[in-house]
Amino acid sequence: MGKKGQTYPCWIVLEHKESNTGIAYCDYGFGPKDPWGLVFLSGDSMGMDSGWFSSLEDAFRESMAREGPNPPGYEVA
Repeated sequence: MGKKGQTYPCWIVLEHKESNTGIAYCDYGFGPKDPWGLVFLSGDSMGMDSGWFSSLEDAFRESMAREGPNPPGYEVA
């Protein structure tokens, strides 16, 4: 949890309104190592550290917006 009132600029690149979740890109917080995050569309939390990924593909595959299985042998980096 960050300091009270602490904010970071982020960009929502995917909205999945059915689940109130999305994918955000942020150079701060868990970035630059893991700049792609699963976030709630309402509220002001950046989510849990386990919800941030090094690639957009990894974030999408773990998101509520994706349907279907991962390809054989696929692992989140």
